Amino acid sequence: MAKNLVFFADGTGNDRAQGRKTNVAKLSDRAENMRVAAGGPTWQHLSGPALDGELAHPGVRQITHYDEGVGTEFGDLVGKATGSGISRNIQDGYDFLVRFHEPGDRVFLFGFSRGAYTVRSLAGLVGLCGVAKRFQGDGGTDLRHDAGARRKIVAGAYAVYKTGSGQKEAGREARSAAAERFRRAHAHPEHEDPAARAPYLIGVWDTVRSLGIPLGYKDWELSLWPHRFHDHDLNPCVRYAFHALSIDDRRQQFLPTLWNEPTRAQEIGDPVGQVFEQVWFPGVHADVGGGYEDSGLSDVALGWMIDKAVSAGHPLLFSGDPRSGLDPRPTARLHDSRDRFWKKLVYREAPRSICKGHQEPLSKATTKTGEAFLHGSWRDRIGELFSSYDSPHLGGHPDYLRVLDQLGRGVRPPSGPWSHIR
Repeated sequence: MAKNLVFFADGTGNDRAQGRKTNVAKLSDRAENMRVAAGGPTWQHLSGPALDGELAHPGVRQITHYDEGVGTEFGDLVGKATGSGISRNIQDGYDFLVRFHEPGDRVFLFGFSRGAYTVRSLAGLVGLCGVAKRFQGDGGTDLRHDAGARRKIVAGAYAVYKTGSGQKEAGREARSAAAERFRRAHAHPEHEDPAARAPYLIGVWDTVRSLGIPLGYKDWELSLWPHRFHDHDLNPCVRYAFHALSIDDRRQQFLPTLWNEPTRAQEIGDPVGQVFEQVWFPGVHADVGGGYEDSGLSDVALGWMIDKAVSAGHPLLFSGDPRSGLDPRPTARLHDSRDRFWKKLVYREAPRSICKGHQEPLSKATTKTGEAFLHGSWRDRIGELFSSYDSPHLGGHPDYLRVLDQLGRGVRPPSGPWSHIR
């Protein structure tokens, strides 16, 4: 029976051993490896030295893997500097899929910040190459148990993904041809179908390409070979895609990488009935993706993502209530990501132009965006804290203007009607 394969990628410098966990770490803790016991529907959690053997059990319903963020270990500054860190994380994700994927399995990808960039890149790799089948070649090399052979396959797929990087049409053609060769040689046969090889669900918080390591006041990145998407288009064959974005972060190095809107699925006729939401939440980068001690705002964005993941046709699985322990509060403390003098010096101020598209650091290209949707927690926050909270960089957003008008006339809480609040 088909199972969920769930890969979590945390943000730069984050891991779930830390006391202040991000939303990726919290979600990973709640969604565990599990199988149904032979005698009934009781969940059994898989752990310990016998994990590999247990994962082969036909009752397995979900296998998860958590990947800590770039820069969590001593010496990882080199990884940040060269781009090798994110390359390693992308390959970690593909290695996990190759190790456990079987035909019909559903791939779930979750990430925050640089980890969100990682899983979106991984989605691009899988969309190109499919997932390599377990047994390779005439000798039937078993990639699940042969780590050396698996590393070679993973490296080969990543090389395909990098083919033509930064080039225009000729590079895309070369990459497409290389991907077709890889799929024929190594992937599951059904992955010749683009819909079969696409991830099932992608959930990300505030995707950021920048490493966030400034060199001086100009927004230079400490990166000799910066990793870049080939495009910002969401694969039209991804069934579910959700992106929670920060309204209030003001650092140029942390400008977000959005999915283009309208999506390709919306433009070409939506081949799989894609469910897509790209929604803006109150708070700075880590108020949305988590990592502060006061997690009232980030728990709002985590609760939203949990709701989306459990509402999917084939949901993310939890043995208990995934909202247990959360304390979502739209009026919780909004942090200042430039709260110290040195941060003001090194992080250039750049409020997000939410209604106008987004220009990333070191890029002249502006991401194509549709009409920005705001989460209902923004309306609740500004309604309660009107005198101390505002979002002037929402500019001409229709619901922002409506809220200002109603609050100015003493209508509290603002009553709408709302056109772009979810």
